[in-house]
Amino acid sequence: MDADGRLSPDHLLDLREGVRRALSSAAFWLLISFLAAMLPAPGEELGLHMPSPADLLTPDLVVYASISFLSGVLRRTLLAPVLSASAGAYLAAVILQMPGSFAATFPGGVVEVDMTPLRDVLAAWALLDSVLWAFSPLENSLVRRGAGG
Repeated sequence: MDADGRLSPDHLLDLREGVRRALSSAAFWLLISFLAAMLPAPGEELGLHMPSPADLLTPDLVVYASISFLSGVLRRTLLAPVLSASAGAYLAAVILQMPGSFAATFPGGVVEVDMTPLRDVLAAWALLDSVLWAFSPLENSLVRRGAGG
């Protein structure tokens, strides 16, 4: 900050926060993708299937991590809440595109598992988390103003 209390351009960008958000977003994405890829495809026997790198490293991961990176780098600007909410909305949209149910074949028959409620809760959590991230800079500035005056 300069003597007037304004942010100088040097302090406007926060690369460390951008990298932290991108890495945490990528780790979360990889975890969810890993778990989703382990589920059997329709008609396959129940069992854990190790996902390939192509299952995990998708263009969606790059888009999600990039939006998260930008929201971290620009966290001291007015764009940060919009970018944070956009990252959550993108993640929720991708989660909602995942199949909500799968059928597992056993020697005794086929079992259908409906995971739609779990998928919907996960998407709602992603949206809520991004909205909370979006409002955290506003909350911090209100706390600073209250403490300073």
